[in-house]
Formats: sequence, structure tokens, C-alpha cells
Amino acid sequence: MATGNFICDKVQRALALLIQQSNPSLVPNEQIYKGIRNVTVASSESEEDVRGLPCVNCICQSADVLDGDIDSINWVAHARIEIRSAADDTTEDTHHNRSMEILDIVTTDTIAADLSNMLDDFTAFLVLPRSHGWEAQSRMWVTTFEFDVHCVGSDIE
Repeated sequence: MATGNFICDKVQRALALLIQQSNPSLVPNEQIYKGIRNVTVASSESEEDVRGLPCVNCICQSADVLDGDIDSINWVAHARIEIRSAADDTTEDTHHNRSMEILDIVTTDTIAADLSNMLDDFTAFLVLPRSHGWEAQSRMWVTTFEFDVHCVGSDIE
């Protein structure tokens, strides 16, 4: 099988890099993550990997094949960005401002090109929003933005 078609990881990495390079003022760059939280172990067998708040999680856990041969598969990747803030020390309005700052980075007219520019072996053609929402969850504010990324796991010029 062709290498480089682990498209979910590429989408997560491109999203996290794009947000980090945009240098948001309301979320520290070291708290912008790719993927889901590691619930197994971190540096030792007894220590969980705990992500600090506020944070942004760039997640892509599934993708569907559209068409293409084994070396150039066209995908629709199902991506989700989660913006999380501690409800104990963050007001709802502050969380919404933080979320708007992040969503402004990923809802531009050039988002497909912006994502493509993040990795040498990835091209996004089209990014379509699917859903947006927010809730209070276990003493956290959580905003989600879900979208589909039409892409291929290679650089296309």
C-alpha cells in the first residue's frame, strides 16, 4: 500500500500547525494539540497525560474515500476542533471570545490553501462546515466546530 495516506493524522497536524502559526492571543501555543487526549499514560506508568486549560484539540478520527487509485486517494476527512476553558476561572463571554479567535483562523475563504501550506505531503481542495456548538461539561466550557476536509495525502501543484 502507498505510504503517506494516513490522512487523519495529516489533517490533525495541519490544523494544529495552522492555529499555532497564527499565534492566537487567548490560547498558549503549547496548549494547541493534535489528536485526542491520551488516556493511557504519559511519562510514567502512573501519570496520566493531562492537557492544561485553556486548550485547543484538533481531531480527525475518520475519513471516507471519494475516488482515486492507491497512490492518490481522494478523501473526505471528518475534522473537529474543540476549544476548552476552565469554567471555574473563565466566564462564558471570555470562553466565547477565545472560541471566536480560533474559529476565525479556520473559517477563512482560504482555509483549504492554508491547510495545504502546512504540510509538504498534503493538499486540501475544499473545506465545508458541518456543525458548531458549545456546552458546559464537567466544569469546562467546550466549543466544537466540525467540518469536512476534501483532500489527498500528497502535494498537488
